[in-house]
Amino acid sequence: MPVVVILLSFLFFRERIRAVQALGLIVSFSGAMLVVAHGDLDVLLAFQPNTGDIWIFVGLVTYGVYAVLLRRKPVMTPLGFVAISFLLGAVMLLPAYMIEHSAGFAVPLTLNAAAAVLYVAIFPSVLAFLCFNRGVELVGANRAALCFPLLPLFGSTMAVLFLGETVAWYHGAGALLVLGGIFLAMRARPRPPTRERTA
Repeated sequence: MPVVVILLSFLFFRERIRAVQALGLIVSFSGAMLVVAHGDLDVLLAFQPNTGDIWIFVGLVTYGVYAVLLRRKPVMTPLGFVAISFLLGAVMLLPAYMIEHSAGFAVPLTLNAAAAVLYVAIFPSVLAFLCFNRGVELVGANRAALCFPLLPLFGSTMAVLFLGETVAWYHGAGALLVLGGIFLAMRARPRPPTRERTA
């Protein structure tokens, strides 16, 4: 995600990054990959993309476009902007939901399912979008996207706390690399966008 956002920022607004920011990005990305691969290089070498990976990459690029274009969002309250975004998203997802429902993959009407939907609606949706949008507003899309390598770290931490996963060396090493890379990249001031020459 940070790489996609940086590339799109340059493509749309000619916004560049400094060498120290690129170094921080590489370091934090390496830490995230270390956690994802469980410290085993063979896991990454044996990776073979499938259809699901392609869809995830498409979603990643579209979310990158969203992050970069937040600087052009209309003047309105943060909650109102998120509400409209979610409403449009729900409309676009409706055909996919109808197809799944007609194929027999309906969500079961149980207490656990309702709790799961409520959790997703509040925390990784409304609150996460409000915080991310505010972060982009304060520091820009490039610097805000540098926090995405924290996701594998947070996922591993919650797996240890709630699922009984064991802590391994690669968790600690990955955490140090991720946090160190983010700290390094955040300390550098972003380059101003390049200006087009006037005739």
